[in-house]
Amino acid sequence: MNFRSVSKTVGKAVFNWRTIWVLLAVYIGLGILLYLVQKPLIYPATVMYDDRDAYSAPDGVDVIRLPSGTPLWVSGEHDRIVLVVHGNAEWVGSMHTGYAGPLHTLQFSFAAVEFRDVAGSPGPLTEDALREDIIAAIDTLVERGWPLDRIVLHGRSIGGGVMTLALEDRQPAGLVLESTFDSLSAVVNGVFPLMFYPNALLSTPLRTEDRLAGRDIPVFQVHDIDDGTVGIRRARALREQLVDVTVEETAGYRHGTPIVLTDQRAHTAWREWLNEVVERRVSE
Repeated sequence: MNFRSVSKTVGKAVFNWRTIWVLLAVYIGLGILLYLVQKPLIYPATVMYDDRDAYSAPDGVDVIRLPSGTPLWVSGEHDRIVLVVHGNAEWVGSMHTGYAGPLHTLQFSFAAVEFRDVAGSPGPLTEDALREDIIAAIDTLVERGWPLDRIVLHGRSIGGGVMTLALEDRQPAGLVLESTFDSLSAVVNGVFPLMFYPNALLSTPLRTEDRLAGRDIPVFQVHDIDDGTVGIRRARALREQLVDVTVEETAGYRHGTPIVLTDQRAHTAWREWLNEVVERRVSE
């Protein structure tokens, strides 16, 4: 082997090692970047609704401040109530606009709790903080006259994962999961399939399936088979962990659509399930 061939071999080896180090640096850098910007990416409402003075409750809504300072909206005087948690690009007011009227028609009162760092709510937004606020919201409703067997939790999208944080400590009448995933980590990993980020660096992994696996709580699950954000396979993977589940699958709705208010079949099934699940729990 002459000097020229040796030089080429060494050069290729150096180049390969340099390439590997560059790719590794880019990989780690992307993970760090995603970690630093995860809150506005995963919870865009923290940026979209960040003005405390711009958002106020309409007439007829009682705004209760939880111990953390996070607002809980409550309306209606019916003896049954649905506590709603919104999706990541919404806020408590949009839930009132969509859900309060239909729930009042069903003779359910309405409640919705805000995320930390949204619409002037205090931070930080972590799983522990979310759990604290959901439990505080449930306890507040109990104190105001709605026993646990007359409280139904309803989570939209990421809100469904947030709702399950309270289930180890509180047992409501039932749980509605509307367009919700088996875990936020799995959803993010689908977007960044080669990244360690979802499992190692995600501040709110929201492993919904872990908190529902084997738990004997009635669940109404509704999901669209064409959902391009939280794919139907994420909902079906979650369903495998559920003990008592009523399922509605629709077609043709984008992820942000309030399916139980938009699709007639899903709406009818939701109404029937709400009435049945509270009656069942009250009679136990």
